Amino acid sequence: MTAAVRRIVVANTTNLTKLKDGPASLKGVACVNTTAAAVFLKFYWGLVAPTIGTTVPDITIEIPALGTTTGNVLQSWPDGLMKAGELYAAVTNLVTDADATVVAAGSAIISVFYE
Repeated sequence: MTAAVRRIVVANTTNLTKLKDGPASLKGVACVNTTAAAVFLKFYWGLVAPTIGTTVPDITIEIPALGTTTGNVLQSWPDGLMKAGELYAAVTNLVTDADATVVAAGSAIISVFYE
């Protein structure tokens, strides 16, 4: 099967995005942060939409600040990462599971690869 791609240009929200109905295998991400502060990409698998700041993410990935590093993340899982339920992604300003701080519009561009 060929991986699908979903491009997310973040808005001034937590950017909760349902990536796929039904079981989904996460194959990789390519991200760039356009700001001087890190932002955090969080993935959730579940039968209902997560509540950002309450539901514990299954995976959290830092997208580093542009001013301190390259600001890029390239991560792949050729065999895929999978759990039961639908796959969701969100972006917050802080790393903690309980964070629901919105990010600035345009602060990151994210491509998610999944099957």
